[in-house]
Amino acid sequence: MPLDMRTIKEAVTAKQVAELYGLKFDRRGLKAICPWHNDHKPSLSFRGNRCHCFVCNIDGDAIDLTSQIFGISNVDAAKRLQGDFGVGGEIDYASIAKAKAAAYRRKQQEKADAQRYNHLCRVERDTRDALMKFSKDDAWDNPQFVELLKEFALAQDTLNGWGD
Repeated sequence: MPLDMRTIKEAVTAKQVAELYGLKFDRRGLKAICPWHNDHKPSLSFRGNRCHCFVCNIDGDAIDLTSQIFGISNVDAAKRLQGDFGVGGEIDYASIAKAKAAAYRRKQQEKADAQRYNHLCRVERDTRDALMKFSKDDAWDNPQFVELLKEFALAQDTLNGWGD
């Protein structure tokens, strides 16, 4: 049965990788020197199966960390972890392709969401500015004011419910 990347990530933690491949830890053994940037003071923290650097704000799993330590691809890092940690089986390249495609789609969706959010922020700002130009006396009699108010309210409602 082929072994996919998820199985490797579940079998090996980032901290195990750091310890095996000789990353330098602080005295308490909680943080290590980050291989993603020129680190002089341990800033790479470990939690669960993952690691996170509080300086360069990069995080990853055992495969990502192995890849960075040795300057190799994620596939080669997975192969190395299989051998070094005794995780048997073959890599399922189809699952790798699916995971990459899913990650790409997620990134594209995040980009589209960010663009939509920025657009709504501009709409809210521009309609608020336009509304401020109307005087209190004649605002409600002006159909343009009412339309701008609807647009402003819609933008605000959408932004207020953005994270839900």
